[in-house]
Amino acid sequence: MKKEKILIIIPTYNEKENILILIHEINNVLNGLDAHILVVDDNSPDGTAKAVKDLSKSLENLFILERKQKEGLGKAYIAGFKWALKRDYDLVFEMDADFSHDPKYLRDFLETIQSADLVIGSRYIAGVNVVNWPLHRLLLSYFGNIGARLVAGIPIKDCTSGFKCFRREVLESINFDGISSSGYSFQVEINYHVWKNKFRIKEIPIIFKDRVRGESKMSTKIIREAFLLFWRLRFRSLFSRYKQFIKYCIVGLTGAFVDIGSLYVFVDKIKIPLLVATTMSFILAVINNFFLNKFWTFNEKSKKYGNQMLKFFIVSCVGLLITNLLMFLQVELLDLWYIFAKIITVLIVLVWNFLGNKYWTFGKIKQKNAENI
Repeated sequence: MKKEKILIIIPTYNEKENILILIHEINNVLNGLDAHILVVDDNSPDGTAKAVKDLSKSLENLFILERKQKEGLGKAYIAGFKWALKRDYDLVFEMDADFSHDPKYLRDFLETIQSADLVIGSRYIAGVNVVNWPLHRLLLSYFGNIGARLVAGIPIKDCTSGFKCFRREVLESINFDGISSSGYSFQVEINYHVWKNKFRIKEIPIIFKDRVRGESKMSTKIIREAFLLFWRLRFRSLFSRYKQFIKYCIVGLTGAFVDIGSLYVFVDKIKIPLLVATTMSFILAVINNFFLNKFWTFNEKSKKYGNQMLKFFIVSCVGLLITNLLMFLQVELLDLWYIFAKIITVLIVLVWNFLGNKYWTFGKIKQKNAENI
């Protein structure tokens, strides 16, 4: 089996008191393995970068990436990830510099990653394993993670944990230029992408200890960013799940404009009889909807227009018959208000048209194309 090359990324800002001690402990734990350490420093005014550079002269496995300014935890990690991907690392860790992440767990990560793509050191998978945190911060973290699961839909107990191990393939799958968060919510956004890309995620229990030396980087801005991110990820997840249906509804609205607009032109401007004008405007709307749905909603590129157009027209005509039937039943027989009846009818027929075109008009062609690949 290939010996895996390991990189541990540690972002720093004013961590001179901690970083040198942490580096030595990491090397003690991972002694005998092909493991390197990358410190990503955001121009710390306390001389963190210089201390690391001085130490790197005696440690061949220690590297430093200096950044011009403090831009947040997420930006620092992204810089580290890109640095790692340009080199031949197989496993990439995230780890805090303040000893809240105990190096003794690194071996547990390496054991678990053998059957996973992302391993997360979790404070909440086996109760609440946090030491020396103020109660308000513990409650904020705990319920924030519950919120991430409920709102964003991410099935992870500790979404905000910054103690992680990634396989290289996971990092290669993420478009880092599309990551918008920079604070602790960065962890949630990364987890979301890994989960949506269907990689194997495992959590292992850790005990999280609050820093002894230095100052916390937590702020109200970071909390606010995380809260807004949960909802943004939720809407993104819903759009991804129902993307085709949403597109189909948008196309339906354009068809309604074509239908009404052309009907007005035919009747008021050209003076075509209403029955003929209604039929012509309906056909134009069907043609508009067919091409937009074919190339945009269902992204179907085959050139079999005739057969598909006929099927689309049949589905639309059946939808029209269903509309007339449902309106008659609801208004004439059940005595419902015609506006209420129309709303119910539109929703039912919309679903009918969408499913009919998805699985009949365009579905068989897409299935045949897939079989020929």
